[in-house]
Amino acid sequence: PEGTLVSWNFITADTDSVSIKFDNDVTLNQAKNISESSFALSKRIKKTTSYDISLRNKHISNQSDINYYINVIPDKLPVIDFTQLRDSSLYNYVLLGGNIADDYGLSKFKLFYKKQEDAVYKSLNIPFNKNQTTQNFYYQFNVASLNLERGDKLSYYLQLWDNDGVNGNKSVKTGTL
Repeated sequence: PEGTLVSWNFITADTDSVSIKFDNDVTLNQAKNISESSFALSKRIKKTTSYDISLRNKHISNQSDINYYINVIPDKLPVIDFTQLRDSSLYNYVLLGGNIADDYGLSKFKLFYKKQEDAVYKSLNIPFNKNQTTQNFYYQFNVASLNLERGDKLSYYLQLWDNDGVNGNKSVKTGTL
């Protein structure tokens, strides 16, 4: 997965240095000499990359580098799929329900709302399970508590954040309803 810390441990014979050159780096990454015959290197990998390993000693370096390839699976945007039902008789609530998902996990889920004359949106947390990557949700938005007057217009939308610790949390939001 994107952001994985990859560690290499080399056990060698007659080797003074081990280095790795990644296709997107301009510099060599020198492995740390742990003992007479072992070297180690760690690097956080964010993109698919190929890399070459070079071995050297005081007499010669290897004639051709050893080539490898790491395929990185990127962290996708979270997804909200929902429907809404409005109380058509008293207009006391809006029922929101559907499915939320992310490939690695979710961190926040909110409902943003405002009356037409308000300058900024207010928000409410929508409960969900942070331990599940895909789940159903149901939320009853109590519109009656807003004390709307006849002719008032209410707008709202949902916003969902993933738990991307590598690039920072990404979010998606629905259109304004």
